Amino acid sequence: MPTEKNLPGIYLIRTIHILIGLFFISCLVYLYVAAWTGEKNLWVYLALGAILLEGVVLLFNKGECPLAPIHHRMGDDRGFFDLFMPASLVPYAIPFFVAVTTLAIILLFF
Repeated sequence: MPTEKNLPGIYLIRTIHILIGLFFISCLVYLYVAAWTGEKNLWVYLALGAILLEGVVLLFNKGECPLAPIHHRMGDDRGFFDLFMPASLVPYAIPFFVAVTTLAIILLFF
């Protein structure tokens, strides 16, 4: 049975999801800046901890964001990455971010 679309709810959850995504991208950018400058302070470790926590959550959720079921309940038929990129690239989004994060950690600590 198809779910009726709750457009205000869909827009709200998408906005929240985008803000969370921007937070994690900011953490990742901060790791690269810290690697470039050689700075290791509390903020670096907090950013790293946030990204690693996100990775653990995705790992335990078999690669699915915990917000995805909320999207589906509201009748949202598009995934998060479907909002920003062609469908053919969506399967590569998570592996891309894993690779970029791994590189940031390597540059930061080695």
